[in-house]
Amino acid sequence: MDLLERDAQLGALQEYAAEAAAGAGRLVLVAGEAGVGKSTLVEALERRVPGARWAWGACDPLTTPRPLGALVDLAPQLDPELDRMCRDGAPRERLFDAAREALAGGGAPTCAVFEDVHWADDATLDLLRFLGRRVRDLPVLLIATFRDDEPRPRLLEVLAQLGAMRTTRRIDLPPLSAHAVDALAAGRGVDGGELFRATGGNPFFVSELLRSGPGDGMPSSIRELVLARAARLSPPAREALDAAALIGLTVPPALLGRVGSAAPRDVDEMLACGVIRATTDAFAFRHELARRAVDEAIPPHRRQALHRAILTALEELEVAHPARLAFHAEGAGDAARAVAHARRAGREAAALGAHREALVQFERALRHADGLPERERAELLDALAAEAAVVDQGERALDARRQASELWRGLGDTVREGDSLRGLARAQLRVADGTGATATAERALELLQAHGDTREYAAALAQLAGDRMLNGRDDDAVVLARRAQALGERLGLPGVQADALDTLACSLAVTGGDWEPPMREALRLALEGGVADQAGRAFNNLHWALGSEQRIDEAIAVYEEGWAFCEAHDALSFGWCLRMEHAEIVEWRGDWDEALDMAEGTAGMPLTPLNRYTCLSVAGRIRSRRGEPRGMELLREADAIARGSGQPQYEVQSALNLVEAHWLSGDLDAARREAARALDLAPGTVGCIRDSVLEWAHRLLGPAARDIDAADVWDAPRHELAGRRREAVAAWERIGYVNHAALVLAFSDDEADLREAIARFDRLGATAAVRAVRRRMRELGLRAIPAGSRSATRAHPAHLTRREQDVLALLCEHLSNEEIARRLVLSVRTVDHHVSAILAKLGVASRAEAAEAARRSGLVPVAG
Repeated sequence: MDLLERDAQLGALQEYAAEAAAGAGRLVLVAGEAGVGKSTLVEALERRVPGARWAWGACDPLTTPRPLGALVDLAPQLDPELDRMCRDGAPRERLFDAAREALAGGGAPTCAVFEDVHWADDATLDLLRFLGRRVRDLPVLLIATFRDDEPRPRLLEVLAQLGAMRTTRRIDLPPLSAHAVDALAAGRGVDGGELFRATGGNPFFVSELLRSGPGDGMPSSIRELVLARAARLSPPAREALDAAALIGLTVPPALLGRVGSAAPRDVDEMLACGVIRATTDAFAFRHELARRAVDEAIPPHRRQALHRAILTALEELEVAHPARLAFHAEGAGDAARAVAHARRAGREAAALGAHREALVQFERALRHADGLPERERAELLDALAAEAAVVDQGERALDARRQASELWRGLGDTVREGDSLRGLARAQLRVADGTGATATAERALELLQAHGDTREYAAALAQLAGDRMLNGRDDDAVVLARRAQALGERLGLPGVQADALDTLACSLAVTGGDWEPPMREALRLALEGGVADQAGRAFNNLHWALGSEQRIDEAIAVYEEGWAFCEAHDALSFGWCLRMEHAEIVEWRGDWDEALDMAEGTAGMPLTPLNRYTCLSVAGRIRSRRGEPRGMELLREADAIARGSGQPQYEVQSALNLVEAHWLSGDLDAARREAARALDLAPGTVGCIRDSVLEWAHRLLGPAARDIDAADVWDAPRHELAGRRREAVAAWERIGYVNHAALVLAFSDDEADLREAIARFDRLGATAAVRAVRRRMRELGLRAIPAGSRSATRAHPAHLTRREQDVLALLCEHLSNEEIARRLVLSVRTVDHHVSAILAKLGVASRAEAAEAARRSGLVPVAG
């Protein structure tokens, strides 16, 4: 892992080692900040130059370093006589000559490493100059590593002298790039971009954070490294560093000068410790983790005083953003200023579409709002709830809307109360309180209709239309949606129009109408009107409707555009819904590991129950098929959410999940009960869900399902219902739904079909499905029942999934990600995900290296 993006440097070291072996000695200076991988690089060279004689010595971080400490380490590895002279305290001149002779002897090229010469004593630095002038004609490679983020006058002087020698070479190790950090983070539950921002690409910081895992806080190893440097500062310089840490990652010198009483020499000392550096016009911490380590070590009594001084200075300079002023006002304990600045910052963030930032600021304002008038508190609560809803903080939105509506009721403002109740109804839907949402939406409309055709009334009409649609009352939904759309158009409300048209389109999709034009128009209005949340909803429902009609490639294209939009605009409520519904397509196409990554990668996130429902469903289905007991637990948890939602599509899909899981476990009675439940709830759901109900009812209920209305059924289930299994399998295969195709065969009475079903399930790793088909074969009295391939259960040597193996094979054919996507019928984004995971698992930095590693280790066949 640590050798990512180090090929050029390692190659240069190998070249210098070869020159030294040929008698043209070299002194190589390896420079870089602490933790950048200097020693790791040299250790890699040692593995690649095994024929050389290696010796290692180190300089110690002592207040008074031991004289020639590195030579004392090197001596016993080089020559017994030199070791004796070091122990006996021989004169320096004799030791230098003996060191040169010991390096030149031995009968093999010598590589001598002086580590951490930034801590070297003067005698060691003199030894390096001495040897550097004399290795030119010797088979010797001298390597000196040092930190270039801790400049020391004496070291700088010697480095300048060494750099002027003809034998000297220098290698600077930069931090890792964002791409490399992203590759290392792949599959680890860590956001690569955030990891890069926190660490600046420092390999040590990256590896320590990955080792500690997400959510574990800052590793003590990093904190100790940073604070050890800060501890060497004088009190005035440490005060300047503390103030800088509270100011932020970048520190304007003018601001730092106003905050404390540090003199220029104190600032110079602060810079010399290596935690912070000078740029063209500011000071900057080398890593966010370094800033945080200093910040967290500031005592509380000094912290508040520093915040107060920074706040005053920022207000005097009149250049700070209100978010920054709010942060320091809160740190200073100034409630009035914290509310004022945070409220302004929240409004500005919301206007810019930075909804998570807006939520943080409104939360900050409310923490200090006890003394505000009730009207201002209610306004803050409504603003917070709106932002919480956008970023999928459903419970927080619910609580804030309840408080706000009660305050408005107490103030007698029925317009604002009705609008808060509309928002409350939406929050109740997202937390799967369907009954409560309906009652609240109806109450909101009742309050607002007395005030005429207002913005609030139009929004309440759209909300109730959506509620009716979700509850399967599509005729009512269409009427309400058309009224809301017309009023929204008359009042110039693109968000209301988009909401109403979206609901209208969903109802038409369920009832067989022409849904696509209003859905596309809803998306256009939301995008052009800058209503990010409604755009997220439109992307989500467009993806759902296309998928329901088996227009999978179009659905994938909508997902890619929609997810990128939702990420960029913080529209996470519908963004996560879109991502989880796309995870279902990934699952149905057989990429179960990726689908699990998508579903379970949300662990610990504060998702609303409806978004969590889909995560649980995807993970539960896959784990049930793999025979894991946890699968049923996940599906039961999802079922509780579905039942609470009161929405037919969730309840029916949840019943179907349990049908399959019970069939897999062999509990056919339970499977039939769930199939009957799904059959009762199926009216009012979209076509693809009704199709699935028909399939399972046909498979498990037999004669009880004969009167099912099979009109408008899609190709694959229609063929299965008519007994045309091969045609059904072919239809599923055309869209890549591999588990669906295997299920068709699993319920055949034909031995060849059942054997093929086992083979298909086996390739998917669906061990429970294999057992279920084998049970069926025994019930039919068949003999020589296949057990399934045992090889499928063996771990891949590089722990690659089946799909990752497919992608790696195509990488070795030098195909681009776009070409691989076309070959495997995947999205380009999905292929990007697989490639990043492959690079991380193989420990390489590029596609070419991955291909070479695969051929070298036999992961793919070598063309002959």
